[in-house]
Amino acid sequence: MTTTATAAPLALPASARAETGGRAGRALRSRRLLRNGAAALGRTALIVVPVFFFATIITFALGAASGLSPAASLSGDEATPERIAAIEAELGLDQPIAVQYLTWIGGVLRGDLGVSWYNGYPVAQLIAERFAISCATG
Repeated sequence: MTTTATAAPLALPASARAETGGRAGRALRSRRLLRNGAAALGRTALIVVPVFFFATIITFALGAASGLSPAASLSGDEATPERIAAIEAELGLDQPIAVQYLTWIGGVLRGDLGVSWYNGYPVAQLIAERFAISCATG
């Protein structure tokens, strides 16, 4: 009588078994996807946040260095110095630039983008309207 030896099935390591499918494999892939997504989000935040602060600080500095007064343009051609000073106080433009920036950034972090100096509408509303138009036009 002849017997043939059959090869024993190869034992796969746990990681390889998980990769082959099944509930454990799906869970492992889900954890990897979540971990990779969180890492990508963290890397993106490390770039976006400093760029945002740098860009807004430069914008505020350029606005202050320009010498133009939004209060003067809002009050019209026949504005008195008292009227300009009142508008500057109302808008907070009589504060130091650092205080203006910190007040603005605090509002942004709370979701308050302020009011447009040009037309008096809330900036968040203006952005939302234009964003909807941009999305519609593709």
